[in-house]
Amino acid sequence: MSDLLTEIASRHAVHLEGLKTGYVREFERFLKAMQDDLIGQLSRIDDPSNLTGRRLNRLLEAVRETLRAGFADYGAVWREQIEALARYEGEFTLRALDRVADAQFVLPTPVQLITAAFTQPLHVEGVDGGKLLEPFYRDWTSKTFDRVTGAIRLASAQGQSTPELVRRLRGTRAARFKDGILQQTRRDVTLMARTALQHVASQARAEVYRQNKKYIPKEKFVAVLDGRTSVLCRSLSDREFSQGEGPIPPLHIACRSVRVPVLDNRLRALSDGGEQFSRGADGKPKFVDADLSYYEWLKTQPASFQDSVLGQTRGRLLRGGGISATRFSELQLDKNFRALTLDQMRELEPVAFERAGI
Repeated sequence: MSDLLTEIASRHAVHLEGLKTGYVREFERFLKAMQDDLIGQLSRIDDPSNLTGRRLNRLLEAVRETLRAGFADYGAVWREQIEALARYEGEFTLRALDRVADAQFVLPTPVQLITAAFTQPLHVEGVDGGKLLEPFYRDWTSKTFDRVTGAIRLASAQGQSTPELVRRLRGTRAARFKDGILQQTRRDVTLMARTALQHVASQARAEVYRQNKKYIPKEKFVAVLDGRTSVLCRSLSDREFSQGEGPIPPLHIACRSVRVPVLDNRLRALSDGGEQFSRGADGKPKFVDADLSYYEWLKTQPASFQDSVLGQTRGRLLRGGGISATRFSELQLDKNFRALTLDQMRELEPVAFERAGI
C-alpha cells in the first residue's frame, strides 16, 4: 500500500481546507459589496406596492445588473483562484511522488492542468452531477437572481413596505442577519466554491497520474476520518480502482475525499509506512496508521460516536454483528455505489443481524 502517499495526502487535505476558507472569504467581500449596492437601490423605493408594469420591470433589470456585475467581478477572481490552485496541486503532487519513489515522473503543463479542471465533469451526486465547472458555477449563482427578483415581486404583490423587503433580503437583527435571502446565497456559494475547488485539486492530481500511468496503475480512495464524512465516502474508503476509473471526488457537495496513487510494485517499497489525519469522539486532531480504512478506524471509537455517525442500528451491527470492517463497508453500497437500506443489508448478512440482536 502507498501509505506514505496517504499520509502526505491526508496532511495536505487539512491545508487545502484552510485554503478553501481563504478563497471563500474573498467571495464574502464581493457579496458584501453587492448587498450594500442592492439595499441602497431598494431603500430608495417609497412603496413597493406601487411597483407595477414598467416601473417593476425597470427595477428588476437594475437589480439584475447589480448582481450580474458583482458575480462577474467575483467570477474573474474565481477563475484566477482555480488556475492558481490547479498549477499548485499539480506541482505538489509531483513533489510527493518524487519524495517516495525514484522515477522520472512528468509534470503536466499549466495549460494541461487547467484544461483538466474545466473539461472533466464533476462526479457529484444529484442534479449537479456531470456538469462542467463553469456551468456548475453559473447555476449556483443564478439561484440568487431568482431569489432576489422573486422577493421583490412578492413584496409588490403583497403590499409590503420597503423596510419589510429589505429585512427579507438582509435578514433580521434578532437572528443576526442569518435568516435573509442574501445569507442563503452566502451559504450556497460557500458550498459551491468548496466543491469546485475540490474538483480542481482532484483533476489536477488526476492529470499528473494520467501522464505517469506506467508508474501509477491504480488509485486508492481516501476518506477523511471524522464524524462528518458521508456514507458514500466512508464506504469507499481504502478501495482501489484502476487509474481514472471509478468514483472520483468530489462525490457530493462539500466533499473532502481524495484519491492517492498506488505505485507500480517496483516502486512501492519506498512508500510504505505513514499516517493519516483523523478527528474522533474527543474532537481532537490525531494521526493514525495510514492503512486504516474508515470503518476500521470507526471501530476504535466509542459506541456513542459510532452511533452518531451510523445511527443506532448500524452502530450495533458494526459492534455486535461479528463481521469485519471490510465486510461492513461492502454492505453499505450496491455495485452502482448507491446506499443500501437496512433491509437490503439484512438480506445479504442475516446472521450478522441476528448476532447483533437487530
